[in-house]
This record gives sequence, structure tokens and C-alpha cells, in this order.
Amino acid sequence: MPRTPGSKKLTPEKKAAGALFLVDLATRGTRAVDAVNKAMTTFKLGNTVVWEVWRSRMDARALFAEHPRKPKKTKRTKDEIARLVAGVPLCDRQTLESLAIATAVPKTTLWRHLKRSWLRRAVSYVKPTLTMEHKERRHCYCLMHGHRPIGFKMDHVYDVVHIDEKWFNKYKGVTRYYLAPDEGLPCRSTPNKRYIGKVMFLAAIARTRFSGKAKKEIDGKIGI
Repeated sequence: MPRTPGSKKLTPEKKAAGALFLVDLATRGTRAVDAVNKAMTTFKLGNTVVWEVWRSRMDARALFAEHPRKPKKTKRTKDEIARLVAGVPLCDRQTLESLAIATAVPKTTLWRHLKRSWLRRAVSYVKPTLTMEHKERRHCYCLMHGHRPIGFKMDHVYDVVHIDEKWFNKYKGVTRYYLAPDEGLPCRSTPNKRYIGKVMFLAAIARTRFSGKAKKEIDGKIGI
């Protein structure tokens, strides 16, 4: 009656076989210690399991009773961890590693709370701080495209071309590579991340319109 590798508990059949074996030894006058040792050798079971079967060998209800495993009690509740996280400065809450150090809570616990939506990950974007001068300039720009022959009507801006510039780094400061086992990592050096070469693109964009000559809608992308 060896236990199946990876099994969590004994089946009722295996318990019954072990109990009958121990009862047979007990009726022959074998001592409890000797009977348990023989059962351990015969069925290849542990000491604790065999002694449990020995104590309940004469009680079928106790022998086959289910003993559900109680869940392990956590040290902190989700509300306590939420209060700990809320008390950490925002500068220490950018990564799970820094948050775990600041709260003294294991990173695995924080990750489990994050997966259960007890904590949330948010992204903060930098927003422009508009002064009164900026607001007035934007307001004047909007009024330039408004007409008031009768009432107020905005210009269709079909004759306006917007110039947009985009800067791109030639390469990233941190790059991940997949290499062969005998392949070396390429050496990349620069005095500072600000010294990485950049490329600028100018894009000319106009408003989307329908072309009667082409009989289709034009997306307004003039070129780069």
C-alpha cells in the first residue's frame, strides 16, 4: 500500500488495508511500537500517518472521517495593508520592490493583493500648467478662426496646415537582447543619456476632407 507520489492524503482503501494489518498484529500480541514499525516498512508510510491509523483502527467513523485543511491565517488584513501603502510617500511607490521595503510587506503579498484588485496600479501623466498668458494666447488663436457676419461661426480651417515636430532617440539607453550561449553582449557607451543622438521629423497635417476630383476622402496627411 505505498502512497502514490504527489498524493495529498491516503485513500479509504489504503486506510482500511493498514487498519486491518495493524489489528491483525495487535490480536497476535504485538506491541504497538513494533506493529507501527512493521506497518511503516510494509506500506512505506510515515510515522505520523501510521500512528493516526493505529489510534483509529477500532473506530470506523474516525478512521474514514475527513479532516479538511484549514487555510493559513494571514498576518495582515487587506485593510491594514491598504493603510500601510497609503502612508508611504509617492516617491517610494513606483515599484513593488521599493514599496515592499517601505511597508515591510513581502513583495509576493503585495503582488497577490494587486492581482485581487485590493491594490491598483495607476499611471500619472504630466499635465501642462497653463498661466493666464497661455490661456489668453490660446483664446486669441481660437478667435482668429471665428467669423461673426451673422451670429458666430467657426472657420472650416481647410486652408490651415499644422506643422508637428517629433524627436526620436537613435537608440535606447536600456536594450534587451536575446543572445546565443557563446555570444558576447555588445558594448555600448556614452558619456550621458543626454548625448544619445536624436532625429527630428517634421510632419505636415491638414484637416480631413472629401476630394470631389478624386471621389474619395483624404486623410489630410501631407508628408513628413
